[in-house]
Amino acid sequence: MDIATGIEQVDQRITKACEQAGRERSEVTLELAVKTRTSEQIIAAAHELKKRGLPVVLGHNHVQEAQATNEAVRTADLDAEVHIIGRLQGNKITAALKVCDLVETVDSLKTAQRLLRRLEANYPGRVLPCFIEVNCSREASKEGIAPEDAWELTQQVLQMEQLSLRGFMTIGALSPDEQRIRESFRILRQLRDRTVNAGGRGQDATQLSMGMSGDLEIAISEGATMVRIGTDVFGARLPLRLVPASY
Repeated sequence: MDIATGIEQVDQRITKACEQAGRERSEVTLELAVKTRTSEQIIAAAHELKKRGLPVVLGHNHVQEAQATNEAVRTADLDAEVHIIGRLQGNKITAALKVCDLVETVDSLKTAQRLLRRLEANYPGRVLPCFIEVNCSREASKEGIAPEDAWELTQQVLQMEQLSLRGFMTIGALSPDEQRIRESFRILRQLRDRTVNAGGRGQDATQLSMGMSGDLEIAISEGATMVRIGTDVFGARLPLRLVPASY
């Protein structure tokens, strides 16, 4: 399967899921999860999205890979938006701010404060869009703040002037039980709704980044506005190759 076919098939799945949920196709963004992908693969996929009139959103698990592909992506006339979708370590924040447009994995007050300090020191006046990552399935293997602590973190992030909370992110429950998967997405949607309905800066936190190749239909039926797809577009992952980073 080539990249163009992969995107076509995923786009058709998203379109069908939106129809079944009574939603418009334009309500859901296909974010390319580009872990281990080469610049050539990323750019080819991005051009396919543009051909379809779709936004180009690239999700990187590793800051080093975002660095390695950044120049090629930024000079390819893609109007790409680059997200960090993997855990953001403290020693990678300076590098991340040089290459990303949005961080989806703010999972603690400590991470938010580290981002804020680097922004204040190095980018006065810059406001960084971000999502709060919530471990809605409560699985030990997953990152994210616990659901019961997410509201407090939301309020803390909303007080940080150089962070702009745009939404929330989660990975669905790893389970054969559809209801368990659905509930993990529903928890995130309820947090989003509570935040938006509270008004103030929270009104901008409308996005729900949830759903991947195996559960995107469930996620869309529960309100996802962004689904993160990698393997079903690019094929099996390549071995991870990280490049040295300079900070």
